[in-house]
Amino acid sequence: MQQISDTEYSPAGNVPEGGTPAAAPEGVADAAEKAGRPARRQNLIAAAICLLAAFVCITICSKASFLYSFHDGNDVNWFLTMGRGIVNGKVPYKDLFEQKGVLLYLLFALNYAISGNTLTIIYITEVICAALFAFACYKIAGLYAGYAASVAAGALSCLLAACSHAFASGGGEVEEYLLPALAYGLYVLLNFSRTQKLGMFSVAACGALSSVIFWTKYTCLLFFAALAVCVFVDCCINKKVRLGFAYAGVFIAAFAIFSLPELIYLGVNGALDDMWQVYIWDNLFSYSDRGFARIPSALLRILLSAPLYIFAVSAAVYYFKKGGAPLRFKVYYAAVACTMFFFQCFTSGDIRYYHLVMAVYLPLGLVGAGYCAAGITAFFAAFKKREGKSYRERFAAEHSSMQGRLGRLASSAVARTHAGVNIGTVAAFFAAFCAVCIVFGNCTLDLLHGRNYFSQFRAAEIMREEGGGSLLTYKTFDRGFYTAYDHTPQFYYFAQNNFDREDYPVLFDSQESYVINGEAEFVVTETKHWEAEKDTILSKYKFVADLSYDHIESNTDVRHVSLCLLRLI
Repeated sequence: MQQISDTEYSPAGNVPEGGTPAAAPEGVADAAEKAGRPARRQNLIAAAICLLAAFVCITICSKASFLYSFHDGNDVNWFLTMGRGIVNGKVPYKDLFEQKGVLLYLLFALNYAISGNTLTIIYITEVICAALFAFACYKIAGLYAGYAASVAAGALSCLLAACSHAFASGGGEVEEYLLPALAYGLYVLLNFSRTQKLGMFSVAACGALSSVIFWTKYTCLLFFAALAVCVFVDCCINKKVRLGFAYAGVFIAAFAIFSLPELIYLGVNGALDDMWQVYIWDNLFSYSDRGFARIPSALLRILLSAPLYIFAVSAAVYYFKKGGAPLRFKVYYAAVACTMFFFQCFTSGDIRYYHLVMAVYLPLGLVGAGYCAAGITAFFAAFKKREGKSYRERFAAEHSSMQGRLGRLASSAVARTHAGVNIGTVAAFFAAFCAVCIVFGNCTLDLLHGRNYFSQFRAAEIMREEGGGSLLTYKTFDRGFYTAYDHTPQFYYFAQNNFDREDYPVLFDSQESYVINGEAEFVVTETKHWEAEKDTILSKYKFVADLSYDHIESNTDVRHVSLCLLRLI
């Protein structure tokens, strides 16, 4: 295996990166290719369509967009509180306790520095990430399908991801930001399997993206870890061990270079030990119910995210049956996919957004959907016919016939599209996109709500009217109360994280000490905690206001949140 520059494979031969994608394996001629348009123009058109698709999907499906009055998702507000803390002189892990990567907090610090508590920069970041994800999906599909089909696969992948059950909490979850990196990694693997050649630029890019993932949420790093092992194993199989070590050196060097800013920031602020304890150690070992205890809940999440998994299955079927890759690459594909699925979605996947990583298989799944649909139709047709041929022969004939009919239908549709594309056609297409996002988006019911609906702003108004002071969200999530109040917490454990008392008693003990000593001027807590502790732990506080409201977890899951505001007596 010799090192060359990155290439893009086509069934007719190798084409330089950025070249015109080949016709579909079934021989369907692509009208765009016949027209001979320059490859750069094709990619620019594809990028524009991907950007437009991302803009529509994120604007409607993410509560960070300008259409929504407030994003009351727990995680987004946790991250914004950390970013606000950085801008106001706090250091993650050292001064404020939260368990994601520092790169994520720096992004939210940038957002707060530029746009305050309005999520303008986060919204723009989401659109960019969704567009990059859609474009990577277009490139993945382009390895196996024609131009028009690949563009459609990119746009539809963005739509299906944004409308999936796993696009949780109104958007802004970490997996959403990491989808472009994971999709690029899959493209590298698939292109490697088609050409059996891998350029150093791709290796360096994977190393850099691995660093971004590590400093954002390192548990998503398993995809690239498995991919790196597979590449090294392939080098060993082909007796290119020195090349394998060269790949490893480039990968590690890129990872290290892109890790330097984060290490310097944490080192200068004396937070490296705190980062190790909170971000690495506690995440790995402080959750007693991780692993197989979560499998029943993870299975439910898999069922609820069924479209992602259906396309992941059709992607695997197509790759193994029609992908044209040697057996060892099929093993690599299975190893990478199963590693990510098992650790991210199966043993830890009782949280819905963990499953969003499976969206990287959407483009190949969309390409394979036609193959699988033809196979299902052929199964019934061949079973029904009883002439002298064997069932296998009847199935092969029916499958080939069905693929031919689908190919002719697709070719005709592409020809009609290129003959009659106009502004009206594009507008109708994206009007349909908007309709799907509105109907199937997770939190579009919140489009109906202004800021007066959310109790976070009612609490902020009351606290300001009463002279202000320090705030603590006690034994409950952040929920946006710090955001609405524009307040940087004075307490290390400023909110309840996803720990049980048995897992992390210091968090509970510390929060209880804050209120026992009367250190917080205002406390937001769940009503049940007030009722249980008002004569004991919370005896120094008085009830000020009921903050209960209906939190839209998704359009089909509206949860009544019973909260109250307390004030120090």
